[in-house]
Amino acid sequence: MQFTSAFPSHNYTHKAKSLPIGIPSGEALMDHMLQTHKDTTSYIRATMGNNIQLPQLVEETLALMENNLEEPLSICELADLMGFSRRHLERQFAACLDSSPSKAYMEIRLRYAHNLIANTHFKICQISRLCGFGSSTSFSCLFKQKFSISPSQVRK
Repeated sequence: MQFTSAFPSHNYTHKAKSLPIGIPSGEALMDHMLQTHKDTTSYIRATMGNNIQLPQLVEETLALMENNLEEPLSICELADLMGFSRRHLERQFAACLDSSPSKAYMEIRLRYAHNLIANTHFKICQISRLCGFGSSTSFSCLFKQKFSISPSQVRK
């Protein structure tokens, strides 16, 4: 499953760098999401060190995760939406990605946050909310744990 952008990348780069520091508009966020998440399944496969074709259940679950970053769904909600049990979903992720759905969801959210920090002028607290984190403190902690650098250091 590939996510393609309707916006040429040179226009996107210009838009992202010129976004106002205030509250981001829905259109600006959609532009950014389309650009940064155009091939998440390949990214997840590479991150997890495995180049197999993902089953449709896993790919569609990853797409659901991508589309619900600001208000993340629970793994039970994802499983219900996909029409399978939580345990079946967990087994599929373990078999294909050697990971849990929760870890994959966190990977997507943190990757998106990293892209927002590096390519926009949004405040870190706004980015943490946009990526579904309850507090900037917990977001910063998880971000630093994942990337070995704090969000503010990425911004510099």
